[in-house]
Amino acid sequence: MGMGVPDIKVYKYWQMEHRYKFMRKYNDKVPLGIAVQWGDYDEINPKTKKQVTIEDIHQFGENEIGVDYLFWSTQEPYYSDYLIPYLEKNKTVSNAAVQVRFVVV
Repeated sequence: MGMGVPDIKVYKYWQMEHRYKFMRKYNDKVPLGIAVQWGDYDEINPKTKKQVTIEDIHQFGENEIGVDYLFWSTQEPYYSDYLIPYLEKNKTVSNAAVQVRFVVV
């Protein structure tokens, strides 16, 4: 059993007060996953007032929510220009240094 939601919206009020609040409550009880879907790469981070980065999404999912899995879409140019280089740079994504698992779909 696990719990998941579509679309990761970094620090968006509605999600923070509803679905992410619920996920944080149970992140130590069931595996959690969130899909990074079309349009999520285009979001503005309310804390920085800049477009979210792959690292923003990753750190938010891992540290703020406690997800076990991030399911990344192949939206271009983000997939080739940002996600693949991020994965190459951070080869530790699948070991204990980084708890969240990346799944490219």
